[in-house]
Amino acid sequence: MSQKENNMTQEALAHKTLEAKKQGKDTVIRKKKEKKTTEQLIADLEKKLAIIKNKQRDKDRKNDTRRKILAGAFFLKKFSPENEIFQEFLNSLERDDNKLLFSTTK
Repeated sequence: MSQKENNMTQEALAHKTLEAKKQGKDTVIRKKKEKKTTEQLIADLEKKLAIIKNKQRDKDRKNDTRRKILAGAFFLKKFSPENEIFQEFLNSLERDDNKLLFSTTK
């Protein structure tokens, strides 16, 4: 590519970048994509996989917590503190601060 053609390409790139900024786009226009080695591609894919796994783990944890909350709400609505099952539940709690959460006297 001649010097003149290279300058014209750079001017066109600068013009496109300026237009993108005027339109509020955060994207930066690049001249050429750099070629990545196989190791770099594998590393990139491993990072993406780790992100996907973390998102799924977080989603599973949130769903588990939601199930426990819903089951607990049902349990509290269905059984009164005098109920034998409720008393068995209270006796299964080991920590005093957890027992206080279900105390009927406030």
